[in-house]
Amino acid sequence: MIPVYPDLIRKVPLLVRLAALAIFSIMLTSIVVEPAVRSGERSFTSLVIVIFISLAAGAVLLPGQSPFRPTVDGTPQTPGSATPRPSGSSTSDGSMHRRWP
Repeated sequence: MIPVYPDLIRKVPLLVRLAALAIFSIMLTSIVVEPAVRSGERSFTSLVIVIFISLAAGAVLLPGQSPFRPTVDGTPQTPGSATPRPSGSSTSDGSMHRRWP
């Protein structure tokens, strides 16, 4: 994807993007699936095509977080770098570590 695209699309409110995706999916269903159902089509091909197109549109309108976000100091974060845990955070077994003064 275009590197600046996720930042640009996130400027549009999430509910607006979800509403646009829902309207797009409903329109695509009424254009492709409903005529096939009315004509007695017994294949799910039109439905599967609409689902995949809707999922692709969702991927474009709802991009995830980039795994390479810059850190606070401006250096790019590498995939293997771990951020330090804050004090009082839980461990992998779910227990809490507490630091006493």
